[in-house]
Amino acid sequence: MNATYPIILPNAWMPTRPAIEVMDAGFRDNYGIMTAARFIHVFRDWITENTGGVVVLQIRCWEKIDPIEESDTKGIISNMLTPFSVAANLTAMQDYDQDNTLALLDDLLEKTDCS
Repeated sequence: MNATYPIILPNAWMPTRPAIEVMDAGFRDNYGIMTAARFIHVFRDWITENTGGVVVLQIRCWEKIDPIEESDTKGIISNMLTPFSVAANLTAMQDYDQDNTLALLDDLLEKTDCS
């Protein structure tokens, strides 16, 4: 299977009946944060009873926060390529979703610890 990337690479299909369309796991969770969050959520009681907490360490190869680019001066060609730029910004959308998940997890562990 290939690493399916929206618009750019073709979709991958499993050779089953009926055929099943699949996508690369990095499309949804490139850093594994959601998997780690689910694990921590399932074992939250054990974690609070037996540990001092959880540290999530993320090592990246590029900056997490990109500067906001002006969009007032976009031309016709730039507007036509917008779907490609959305696909290229998947990691930014994942960052937003994962930051939200980690914040909720932090609240969950704090509340469990206080009870």
